[in-house]
Amino acid sequence: MAADLDKVKSSAMEVKWGDTTIGHTQEGTRIEAGHLTRERRVDAYGETIADLVHVGDYLRVRCRVGEETYANLQMIFPFSLPGASATVYFGYSPGRLGSAKASTISVSSLVASDDFAVYLYKAVARLEGEIPAHVGEDRYYEVVFEALPDESKGEGKKLGRIVGDV
Repeated sequence: MAADLDKVKSSAMEVKWGDTTIGHTQEGTRIEAGHLTRERRVDAYGETIADLVHVGDYLRVRCRVGEETYANLQMIFPFSLPGASATVYFGYSPGRLGSAKASTISVSSLVASDDFAVYLYKAVARLEGEIPAHVGEDRYYEVVFEALPDESKGEGKKLGRIVGDV
């Protein structure tokens, strides 16, 4: 197979929470996907790994959300209580499930000729890190969207899908 530079792509991405675009992001959008495994060892092979056993999968989207809207604040803080006038309250008792606030996440290229897209069928957002609150930096929220299993989907398809640009 010959190398083809036309297959190397880059573009800014649009992120949607359900049907709502989350707006401007900073420093790009990162997709994390992979398999979780454990090592299987047997006495016959000593310390050599005899096999890898699949124990799960992960699919995540990371981005820095810049638009401070009421909808974004509710998305970023799924364990908060929505209030009036763009206010979210904190202080629920432990035990709430993130799946109650889950929604679909779609990530697609802003370049019309690039068909790359990522879909998380049932995702929960969580804030990672600090929120800058000073004059020297714009206020952005480092958000991770974590895919949870969607039990209505078939075997091997429960978290989401990545569509390449071919």
